[in-house]
Amino acid sequence: MISQLKMKRLKLFLTLMGLPMILMFNIGLSLSFVPVFLVDFITYFQTGSAVIGAVSSLSLTVMCLSAPVTSFLGQRLGCRLTVCIGCCFTSVGFFFSSLVQNPWQLLISHSFITGLGCSLTFTNIIPLLGIFPERHLPTANGIVYCGNGVGVILFPILCKELSYLYGFRGALMIVSGISLNGLVIALLLKFANKELNIKTEMNRKRKSKQLKLENECYLTDDKSEDALDDLETRPQPKVTIFGSLKGQLLICYMFPRFAGLLIANFFLSVGYVGFIVHMVANATYNGFSDSEAALIASVYGVGSITGRLTHGIPIRYNWISTYHLFWLSCLLDCFLMLGYPFCSSKVLLYILTVVIAYNVGVHVPLIPVMVRVFVGDEYFHQAFGTVQVPGGIGCVIGGFAAGWLYDLTNSYNDAFFFMSASYLIVPLIFMAIELFLKRREKQRTSENYNALAQQTTPL
Repeated sequence: MISQLKMKRLKLFLTLMGLPMILMFNIGLSLSFVPVFLVDFITYFQTGSAVIGAVSSLSLTVMCLSAPVTSFLGQRLGCRLTVCIGCCFTSVGFFFSSLVQNPWQLLISHSFITGLGCSLTFTNIIPLLGIFPERHLPTANGIVYCGNGVGVILFPILCKELSYLYGFRGALMIVSGISLNGLVIALLLKFANKELNIKTEMNRKRKSKQLKLENECYLTDDKSEDALDDLETRPQPKVTIFGSLKGQLLICYMFPRFAGLLIANFFLSVGYVGFIVHMVANATYNGFSDSEAALIASVYGVGSITGRLTHGIPIRYNWISTYHLFWLSCLLDCFLMLGYPFCSSKVLLYILTVVIAYNVGVHVPLIPVMVRVFVGDEYFHQAFGTVQVPGGIGCVIGGFAAGWLYDLTNSYNDAFFFMSASYLIVPLIFMAIELFLKRREKQRTSENYNALAQQTTPL
């Protein structure tokens, strides 16, 4: 007879295996759509790289900008149901993309429908990580984020082969069916959704008891027990979308480092999306064959998944803090992208792609970890939706700006310099935030010292 503890551990393990698979069939496929079919749509529509690059970037933009709304839906409907809806949206978006005849139709099918489906999925999968013990959270976070990397490894080659056999439209129809595998797995998340609700309710009761015990009107001996009983049975106010948005704005004011992360995520998304949208096109225009160019995306996926799997090791053994690892990986990508356009050797280009992707696999999964560190579990669901918004704006600029620079100069050199500069701004922002906080702390210490000196000064 299996004990309840062993059964719970088994369910946690199955949940940990299922969550990255959902991301693989949704986010991984969506990211594969960008590099593999970019040249096909440019050739079919007879348009520039900027237009199709912007369409691809807008998918990530919609995914990020709609995060506060999809986060609110997750709080109202439950994470499991919201993830299922997101999987359906993603599949429908891929299917409609196979039927488009104009770029604006691709804007609706891929940018809006697929992007919204990815947002519903991604924004409500990450909070499910709260069911895992805190000491295992970095490892679980890395494993779940590996779903994106596995998808980027497998699906570009698969999509390219399907495109050879059935054309890019037939390939997109098949991709639409493949993405529905995420829906099947999402239907099995009943345990995770239930555990998350139980943990959230326990945290709410614990916090409410603490607040009531600190309230003087409930500290009398004859009323303390009644106060606690009244607290547990009192109905909680309903969450409204306006109240949720107001709370998200207040979080930025309460936590300065989180506000800095919002700004940093904008520039991070500019460089990250600009690179992932145009890395295959850069290889194609530099004389790579279609299979060699598609291999760039798979190589990127290998580096990304390696970074996602290993980024928790130095944090767990206290070799480096989450905060410093995040901006250090961004700084390394800044220097690597400076040398990327000068790679004349295919092997060297593959190596640089792997290293850049490894750093991306480090700092992208660390974003929700840093949000949790900065604001705590209480505000995490709201804050994680908020941090996606500047990332979405950056996604618009990244893909479009890189394509526009290529159309303007007929070379990707300036585009990669632009991405490198975007990455450089990220550590500079955190340096400025730390200097601001140290100066404010020093000022407060000085004010407290002066106030104490005035109180102790003899008359």
